[in-house]
Amino acid sequence: TFLDTPGHVHFYQMREDSARVANAAILVVASDEPELMGQTIESINCLMDMDVPVVVAINKIDLKNSDPARTRSLLEKNG
Repeated sequence: TFLDTPGHVHFYQMREDSARVANAAILVVASDEPELMGQTIESINCLMDMDVPVVVAINKIDLKNSDPARTRSLLEKNG
């Protein structure tokens, strides 16, 4: 189990090392953000580079400023 918590976007090597041993990944993305966070895009790129199967969970859909359709669109544009 590897948990990638929000933080700096400079953790590609750490994500890559974890992806090498992962069977699958669960990517949790907040639907109340206007854009994808840098570390989300970096995680997507790393998982795609390492050919790791991904399940995407969109959370915070209950918030007033939530827009799951926008989040899905942003995810589709980034991988």
